[in-house]
Amino acid sequence: MAFFLFRKSKMYLRYCFKQAFYILIICKILPIFAQSDAKIVKYKTSVIFGLGATKYIGDLCTTCSNVGLQANVSSRVHINKQFYFRPEFAFQRVQSNSDPASGISFKNNTLGIHLNLEYAFTKDKTKNNGRAKNEFFILLAPLVMHQNPFATINGIKTFLAPLSTENKSYSKFLSGLKTGFYVDFNIIQNKRIGFSADYSLLFSDYIDDVSNKYIDYKKTSITRALAIDPTQKSIIGSSRGNKVGFDSLLRCTLHYEFVSNRKTNL
Repeated sequence: MAFFLFRKSKMYLRYCFKQAFYILIICKILPIFAQSDAKIVKYKTSVIFGLGATKYIGDLCTTCSNVGLQANVSSRVHINKQFYFRPEFAFQRVQSNSDPASGISFKNNTLGIHLNLEYAFTKDKTKNNGRAKNEFFILLAPLVMHQNPFATINGIKTFLAPLSTENKSYSKFLSGLKTGFYVDFNIIQNKRIGFSADYSLLFSDYIDDVSNKYIDYKKTSITRALAIDPTQKSIIGSSRGNKVGFDSLLRCTLHYEFVSNRKTNL
C-alpha cells in the first residue's frame, strides 16, 4: 500500500513538473511571436498655452503702438529627429489707434489656425521626458485667419466690410505665412516655460479695411461717410492707404507647456 502511494505521488509530481515545463516554454516563446511585428514607440507630445501681444503693421498710424492682446493654444508633436509639428489655434486682437492724418481707427478680433513646422537646434535627449533641458526652435507656418474689422462710429460698433469703404469687397478669410523662433526651458519634470516671437505676412491688404484711395463720401449715408473719412476733409481720389504691399503682424508670446511622454505598442 505504501509502495503504491509512493508510486502514485511520484507519477503525479512528474506530471506536474512536465506541465510546468510546457507552461514555461509557452510563456517564453509566445511573447517572441507576439512582439515580432511590434514596435515600441515613444510619444513626445505636449499641450502649450500662450499669452502675449500682437503688433499690427499696415496702412494706418505707423507711429502708433498698434498693440493688441493675443492668446493661443497648441500641441507639439515630435515627428522625426529634430523636427516637430505644432498645430495652433490663435485669437489676436488687431487694432490701430486713430491715425493722426486720416482719423481712421479700427479693431479686428481674429481667429486663426497656424500649422507650425519647427526645427530644434538642440538634439533630442532621453532626459526630461525625451526633451532637452533648454531648447531653441525656428519655425515656419502657413496660416488661415477669420477677420471682420470694425470701428466705433457715433458711439456704435460698426463692422466695416459691409460698408465697402473703398468700393471694394474683400473676404472675411485670409491666409498668410509666418516665420519666427521659440525658446523654452524645463522647470520641473514635465513642465516647461517658453518665449516666442514671430512675424506673419498676410496675403491681404484689408485687415485694417484700408488699402487704396478715398472714394466720394459726400453722396452716401452718414455712417458710411464717417467710416470712409472721419475728418470729412480728405480729397476724393487721394491716397487713403498704401496699395503696394500687404499687411503684417508681429507677435510676442509667453508660453506654459505640459509635456507627456508615454510608450505604446503598435
